[in-house]
Amino acid sequence: MCIRDRYMDQAYDLLNPQERLGEVLTINEDHNKDFYIRGAKEEIVSSIDEITQKIRKGECNRHYASTIMNHCSSRSHTIFRLFVESIGSDLTSPTNVITESILNFVDLAGSEKINIHDSVKRPKENSNTVNGVTMGNANQKEQTLRERVKESKNINKSLFFLNQVISLRSQGKPDVHIPYRNSPLTKILRSSLGGNSRTAIVLCANPCLSQFEQTMG
Repeated sequence: MCIRDRYMDQAYDLLNPQERLGEVLTINEDHNKDFYIRGAKEEIVSSIDEITQKIRKGECNRHYASTIMNHCSSRSHTIFRLFVESIGSDLTSPTNVITESILNFVDLAGSEKINIHDSVKRPKENSNTVNGVTMGNANQKEQTLRERVKESKNINKSLFFLNQVISLRSQGKPDVHIPYRNSPLTKILRSSLGGNSRTAIVLCANPCLSQFEQTMG
């Protein structure tokens, strides 16, 4: 199993030790034209408890931040990939079949309107102001705001290309070009969206009336 993080259009390994969490991984293509993340750590697990333990470790290493809409907002897409091997009970039988499959569980960050970050309150002026600008807190606030906006742009861009791929795949036309290469996220999820794969989508919608347009979009 492995757990990867897609933050700001870059790949990270959430199972890395703390001192290596900042290492950026590259997406390569093998001789079968399949995409893979080079250097991603894969660990062997044999029980539900071991899987749960690894997932908790990965969750602790994800990118979270406070926003106007959510005090603990995921700022990245996380992919939990599980390689499953099933072997028949009769190991001595010549007809015994080994079945292999890959399960991808993807937690996508939600789309955001960029202008929601404009409502972040500016710090009030105090004795630490120079030319009407609060130095320290104001600079930190502006830097945080720019980070949130940049994150939102990357989240929305990757979701746009993912939606494009899913929409074209759902048409079922064999001659339609599927633009997997447009985004690192769709490259990684190519095996889950094409071929003999089965895909299920769970939608988490905001029930607030104030977010109606965002939910319907």
